[in-house]
Amino acid sequence: MANIVQRVMSWMSNLLKHMVQHTPDSASQQQDAEYLSYCVELERTVEALQVKLRSCNDPEEIAKQTLQTAYSFYQGDWSGVIELDLELDIWSLGWWSHQNPNVTRIQQIEEFENTGQMPSWVESLGQNRPIIIPDTSAILQRSVEEYNVYQRLRVKSVIAVPFGDGPARFLVIRNPKRYIHHTGILNMLAYILLCAMAQRKTNARLKMTFSPDVIQNDQDVLINFFGALEICTVKGVWREHDFKSPKSIRVIAYILLKANAAHPSMKILEDLYPEKQQEMDSPNRCISGYIHRFRKSIDPISIHPIIQSTANGYRLNPQLHVMTDLQQFDLLWENLQTVIKPSRKINLLKQAIDLYKGPVFETGCDEHWVVALTIHYKMRYISMINELLKLLAAVKEYDSIQKYASRAISLTPENVRAYYWLIYTIHQQGSIELAKNEVIRARELLTSSEYQTLKMMLAEDQSIPKYLVVL
Repeated sequence: MANIVQRVMSWMSNLLKHMVQHTPDSASQQQDAEYLSYCVELERTVEALQVKLRSCNDPEEIAKQTLQTAYSFYQGDWSGVIELDLELDIWSLGWWSHQNPNVTRIQQIEEFENTGQMPSWVESLGQNRPIIIPDTSAILQRSVEEYNVYQRLRVKSVIAVPFGDGPARFLVIRNPKRYIHHTGILNMLAYILLCAMAQRKTNARLKMTFSPDVIQNDQDVLINFFGALEICTVKGVWREHDFKSPKSIRVIAYILLKANAAHPSMKILEDLYPEKQQEMDSPNRCISGYIHRFRKSIDPISIHPIIQSTANGYRLNPQLHVMTDLQQFDLLWENLQTVIKPSRKINLLKQAIDLYKGPVFETGCDEHWVVALTIHYKMRYISMINELLKLLAAVKEYDSIQKYASRAISLTPENVRAYYWLIYTIHQQGSIELAKNEVIRARELLTSSEYQTLKMMLAEDQSIPKYLVVL
């Protein structure tokens, strides 16, 4: 980042020399004086910022210093980055800084705002030109909605420059008191912020680095639904537990699990939150906001959008080559129906069972819209694991039985047969006390009827001593 500031400083110094040399003598003295003051102040500001950032490698700190420099230079009360997603018709607040260090939240800004209320900004973005509004009351005749947004956000004057792409952004100064018609330094500071964002994205990608062997190119995507949601691309793995947005993740999981169709915002809300849909002021903005938040989270490893917005609603991008662990599990299940050879069956069962890391979409598995799918795959897993344990017992692979039975108990504690095979194996290996402990643990974990079933299974096995049955 220091190199970036140095390059900008060098470029700006050359530009300043040119500007001073070509200031017309006959121009308005007041205008020339202001312009010259702007140029001198600009050079001093860039030098001061260079000193602050010389040894800084933290994108967050770079952004903080840059934004403070921005509002100080223009004597505004606030500076920040506004991000627009024109596909979703929303804008949201990114990095920002307030002249009052005690302000930790801009309460007047909604988490997601509607771009339809800001025609000047959309037009500015399309023409790639800055926004310069010395008096926001002048907007009233053009757009009442935009004027009302300024009123709500306490904006009396504003300047902003567009920068970046996908999503597009503005660097904004609220209520500037000087140099309002000169945006050169704002463009430079926006460039520094863009580089900081790129570094933040790189840092995030490094944390997510890992790609399964099935990912061969940038259109391949693997989605794991068992347990916590994971999305794998050629650049790395996005994990649900790093995404701190429970409502948003439910919307994403809903769209991904129902990938055969596009889903309108109202339909998504009806299915996910039927009891709250009447409370939603703007379903479209609500769902768009959740998807926007997901896009920002997965951006470091997402070359192509995972979820698309269409005229019919939101859907999984049909241009991607998507494989899920549910599809892999189903394929192995189908293959098992025709396999006879025990060794081949054991191998296929292990592959399928290793895929199962918990209920489908574990954080929402009990909700009405996914519970049927959860039960379906849990029952298939229990069937598979019980068959595998039986086959392993036939070839006396006791270590494997312990491994798979213990894991089955942790994932499906209601599976009585997994307890039976674990106790059976421990006893076969001669660990009598450990076998007793497992019987006691089963009695604590199982319901009374499940425990009675286990006792019957142990009693029917002639190799199990009676003292284990009567515990």
